[in-house]
Order: sequence, then C-alpha cells, then structure tokens
Amino acid sequence: MVERYAAQAELDLKNVIPVLDEAMADVSQLDKADVAEVRVYQSPPYQVMMVMCAVCVLLECKPDWPTARQVLGDSGFISRLTNLDINHISDRTYRKLLQYSRHPQFTPELIGKVSSACRSFCKWVLAIQRYHEVYRTVKPKEEKLKTANEALTVMHKSLARKQEMLKLVCQI
Repeated sequence: MVERYAAQAELDLKNVIPVLDEAMADVSQLDKADVAEVRVYQSPPYQVMMVMCAVCVLLECKPDWPTARQVLGDSGFISRLTNLDINHISDRTYRKLLQYSRHPQFTPELIGKVSSACRSFCKWVLAIQRYHEVYRTVKPKEEKLKTANEALTVMHKSLARKQEMLKLVCQI
C-alpha cells in the first residue's frame, strides 16, 4: 500500500514536470525587448490584459494594468517568474487565477496571435496552474506515505525488540 502511494505520487509529478520545465524555459528565454513589447501598451488588447492579470495574481500583486506595467518594468521580472515558489501557492491565489485561466481565449495559441511574449507568459501561467493542481493531490499522498513509513519504522523497531527478547527467553 505504501509503495502504491509513492508510485502514484511520483507518476503524477513526472507527468506535469516536463510541461512546467518547458514553460519555464520559454519564459527564461524572453529578453528585455520581449517584455518591453508588452509593457508599451497604454491600453492593451484584452488577451494581453487577461494574461498579465493572471501573472499578477501569481506574483500576489493587484491584477490591473498599471500594476502589470510596473511588474513588467522590474529588472528582476523574469527572475521572479522562474523562481516563484510553486509549492506554496495558496488556494485563494489559485481560485483568483482560475478567473483568468478558465477563459476560452486563455490559450497560448490565441494569445500568441496578439503577443509572442504573452504567449510565453500564458504557457507559464497554465503550467503553474497544472502543477498546483497535481501538487494538491500529491501532497496528501506524500504525507500519508511519510506517516506510513514512520509507523512502519516503529513497528520494525518493536519487532526487533521482541525478537531480541524472544532470543533471550529461548536461551534460558
């Protein structure tokens, strides 16, 4: 049973990690010109606004255009994306994110027609969302696995003590 939990948790994470790695690679390859392409909008297209609001939600910033422009202007913006602590996204943040990511136009293909940089941001957002969804199911399995392993260790120690006592009794 313990092995089954471990195997399932490992498989779940293995399936989502390549998507996350690809999105992180796309974002890390963006340069200042790509970011500037998005930042120059005074009144961005709806798709750009939607993606940048989702990015702001994940960065725990106000999801509006003035804040998005400020975030885009940060010299460490790309670093903030690639170093986001993806294992500690709150359920509140996740629910806010869904308000954007579940929109029918929130796809890298459609976003890419408007902005290639936002296409990468969109892929990043969707990969983070998917990772969070998997991690939410894997984390309880990992905790059960840890608890089961601890109980197993205690049982092994207890069994070893009883075997030692039995050996002593048998020698008498």
